[in-house]
Amino acid sequence: MPCPHLSGHHCTIHNDLAKKGFSGCARYDCAGAGQRATALFNGESWQDNPADLPRQMETFRHLRQLHDLLQMLVAAGALPLPLEVERQRLRHLQQLCPDPMTPALARTLATGPLPQAVRAFLTSLAPHAARRPA
Repeated sequence: MPCPHLSGHHCTIHNDLAKKGFSGCARYDCAGAGQRATALFNGESWQDNPADLPRQMETFRHLRQLHDLLQMLVAAGALPLPLEVERQRLRHLQQLCPDPMTPALARTLATGPLPQAVRAFLTSLAPHAARRPA
């Protein structure tokens, strides 16, 4: 069931979520995956065609995973990384942001080896984070 405060793809009470008792919505951040999924489906809504819900939610789930990794890679850009490590970070960013993105490509990226490779890369940055100036 769609939220009763949803109008198309917009929340009609967004500025008052916490005051109106929707604190979970106020804290939720899809990391841009929702907007990207909406763009991939050209603004088509599962609300208008409920048969599209499984496909759109699957794409959102995949994009959410990719966007979480993107956020961490962007944050890692603040670390004092050696040039080759920085180049690897940038390669991962490019791999996660193909143009054009499609629902099928989002699935391939999210279910393939890339997420594990990015997580391993991020884990390997721990020594650089320890050297980060305060």
